[in-house]
Order: sequence, then structure tokens, then C-alpha cells
Amino acid sequence: MVRYANFGLSMRVAESLNTFQSNELLEYCQGRVQGQGLQLKTAVYYIYNYMQSVASGEPFNAQNWVLTAPSGSGKTEFYRAVKDFFEIHNIPIPVVQIDLSQITEEGYKGSNPSSIPKRILADAPNSNGIGICFLDEADKKCVPSYTSHGDNINAAVQSNLLTLIEGIQLKVDMDDDEEPFDSNRTMFILMGAFQDAAIPSLKMKKNSKVCWRICRKMRWKRELKRLPKVWTVLLTK
Repeated sequence: MVRYANFGLSMRVAESLNTFQSNELLEYCQGRVQGQGLQLKTAVYYIYNYMQSVASGEPFNAQNWVLTAPSGSGKTEFYRAVKDFFEIHNIPIPVVQIDLSQITEEGYKGSNPSSIPKRILADAPNSNGIGICFLDEADKKCVPSYTSHGDNINAAVQSNLLTLIEGIQLKVDMDDDEEPFDSNRTMFILMGAFQDAAIPSLKMKKNSKVCWRICRKMRWKRELKRLPKVWTVLLTK
């Protein structure tokens, strides 16, 4: 039987799963996030399923997904609830949130996409990509953003994010050492309103698969504007 390199972490996750039932995670999140019903259950199911995949010790590709709703619907509180629950139950899977509105093309002011693996490894050294990464304000990177010279500064960020989200193995500089990172094992959760993303969706290049799929799906979800507090959970692959 083939096991992946970080079997020790999978064993610790398996031990953590023995300390609570799946419904306890759901009830904890329901106590923190109000009014989301089935969509919250779906989101919690994806989180728990990811934990089981890590605990199995078998090779796997994480399922990435999109959590879309306007501000004030509890998306950020859901991230906090998951992070707090993991800390309470000593689940050794890092849970991080990245504000994509602060992510820029390398060479520009601000962080670039390479900072995302560093953030995960900083919370869990030698995790080799195991982690849950909430990408907040993801909709801001799914539409063009032009400089005064007409350059689309989001294009390079989209390309780098797509490569990371769809899976890549790389070496990450951590202080004086390099650590392996396999983003196939990272669960990426893209969060945002995505209301503006419906407009340019037909112009989005199809090779920007993640962003294009999000925009394409959102074309028939304009009714979200009439339901300002309702979540929608979409799979990206």
C-alpha cells in the first residue's frame, strides 16, 4: 500500500477525529453562523471529508470549492469557527485565511501568490501542502483590473493562482531552509460576492479555468442580489 510522505500528520489527524463526532463540528458552526441551513451543512461536509482524506494516509487530491454570498452573510465567521474548532480539538491541520485583494503580481507592492504556501507552512512546518486555505475577496481577482497604462494587473495573479489551486509541487523558501509543498493536498475555498464577476464572464479566457468556471456559473445566479444573506456553495473541479 502506497502512503504519502506525511504519514505522521495523518495519524495525528486520525487520532483527533476519534475525539468528536461529525455532527459536533456542524453544531459548533451552526452556533456561530446563523440562517444558512443546507448550505452550511454542505460546507461542513466538505471540511469533514477533507479531514478524513488526510487521516486515511492515502494519496489524494483535495476538493476545492467556492463559497459565495454578499458581505454580512457569515463567510468570515465560518472561517473563524472552523479554525477555532480545530484548535479546541487539537486537529493538526492549518486553517488560514488569505485576503486576495492584497495579493499582487510579483514586483508590485504587496504580497504575491507565492506567499500563500509560506503562510500554510508557517502554521504547520513540514505539512507538505496539507491545509485548509480560505481565499477571501476571490471575486476581486476574477475580473480585470487595469492600470493607467492599460495593463491588466490581475491577469498574472489569476494565472499564478490558477496554477496553485489546480495543483503544483514546489519548493518553498522558509528562513534558511526549503520545504516541499504539494498544493494538490491543500483545500482552497474561494470566498466572495462574485456579483460583478457575472458581467465579464463571456470575455474571460477559457484557459483561466477556475475563474472562468466561477464566472460562468454566476451568470445564472444574479438572483443572489434578491437574497442578500444566502450562501451558495459551488465545486470548482
